[in-house]
Amino acid sequence: MALPFWLANLATVGVLGLLFSYTKERAWGWVRRRNGYELPFCLLLIAAWWSVCDAYLPAQAAADAASLTLLVGMFYFLAAGVRSKKDFSFLWLTACGGYVLVLLCGFLQYGMANWNWPPIPGLSFLLETKGLNRICSVFIARAGTGVFSAFMSLAAPVHIGWFCRELGAKKIKNWLVIIAHLLILGLSIFNIIFSFSRSLLVAYLLVFLFVLLKAKHWKQLLAVGLILGVLAMLCLPPLQKTLSMLFDRNDYSNRDHIDSIVLTFRNIARHPLNGWGGGHINTRLKKIAGRWTNLRGQYKTPEEIRRANENLFIIDQEAQADGVLYVFSPHNMYLGYFLEYGFLGFLGVLLLLIYTYRRLRVLPGSIAYGLLLGLISFAAYGLLHDSIRAPIMAYLFWFYLLLVVKFEEFYGTNQD
Repeated sequence: MALPFWLANLATVGVLGLLFSYTKERAWGWVRRRNGYELPFCLLLIAAWWSVCDAYLPAQAAADAASLTLLVGMFYFLAAGVRSKKDFSFLWLTACGGYVLVLLCGFLQYGMANWNWPPIPGLSFLLETKGLNRICSVFIARAGTGVFSAFMSLAAPVHIGWFCRELGAKKIKNWLVIIAHLLILGLSIFNIIFSFSRSLLVAYLLVFLFVLLKAKHWKQLLAVGLILGVLAMLCLPPLQKTLSMLFDRNDYSNRDHIDSIVLTFRNIARHPLNGWGGGHINTRLKKIAGRWTNLRGQYKTPEEIRRANENLFIIDQEAQADGVLYVFSPHNMYLGYFLEYGFLGFLGVLLLLIYTYRRLRVLPGSIAYGLLLGLISFAAYGLLHDSIRAPIMAYLFWFYLLLVVKFEEFYGTNQD
């Protein structure tokens, strides 16, 4: 079973508390450590708590705001404990090890579900295979295909960017290390292809265009990219399937994305300043006995609507006629924050990404380059999906921000 989010929060706070005591810093001294993200953090926190004031589900909105507050506190907690290059190296190796573990789990998960590989005893909680036709979740918290693709949008470009830079600069001279990273690259490609994620391919295309704009030999790079892209489309049926869905005008998922954005703007117009409140996406709200209630188990979920190939506008009209407010998922990270937290939340997310981009583009070295590509891919993926806001992705993205902050602190003026 997946761990409840509050339990995961509690466990994380306990671990960070031990780390904090280990650093032997003066109590609460970590609060005074500025990291350059104070403005977007404050905007997000103000927006989250402001949205609680008139939320339809105040308890849900308060829990969401408390979780965000806890994440910010944990960020400063952990940042205070990472005080040397050795500590940063440990963080970097932890991130690399976690990435490889996810890739291996995805590989095994798909193989056991579709190629009749024997199950691995004791790992069923990681390798859910029932009814699986694509790699959808390799985390303890089973959060779905979109969340796995969101993870790949952030992590894969970091590794690929770092490895290509290191290889181009001839900094990796051990052939065993090169072979190991080539195997990781192969696993990455496998997981990307068999995730069947259209949004992920679009995000990677934008990253490739960014690399072309910055490359000295962009013509050669473009030629190589086109050749490899054409060969992949001709030789890989799963990739052909994903691309055919991307350009299929009659595909219900494509239509669903467009329709949900239109409905999201309507919902944003109802509460443009402070939003609906955290945790209100994908809810069905109805006033019963004087208070708003989320009709769980009643009315169709967006996934059920999508499977039935029904029109979202008709569903919304039918719900409103019965006094039900449908808060559809916008399939867009930025609109998701605007919908739940209002304009300040939307602005806070934009500033968070802009601040991170401005820091990374001036930092030297392969790690900074990889982190920059990861950010661009993550931001592009957010235009097409809001699964980035899932609890497990919240932890992963804030860990990514920690890497950025600490890399700038220890290697801001030196090559890595």
